[in-house]
Amino acid sequence: MSDIPQAPVDLTILVPCKNEEANITGTLDTVMTVLGRLPGTSEILVVDDGSTDRTSARVREYQAAHPG
Repeated sequence: MSDIPQAPVDLTILVPCKNEEANITGTLDTVMTVLGRLPGTSEILVVDDGSTDRTSARVREYQAAHPG
């Protein structure tokens, strides 16, 4: 358990993926656009289900480019 206080989250979006390197950035862009139009707080949880491509790396790159 982390000592960092967490703000309550109003909405959690779960994005399961396996070998979605070519699609994950577009998916996250779409989700971010929609979430930006909604009130309240939100989070996106990406679950990489054993990808053998660079899906996880693309998600980490996206996360670094979009720290919010």
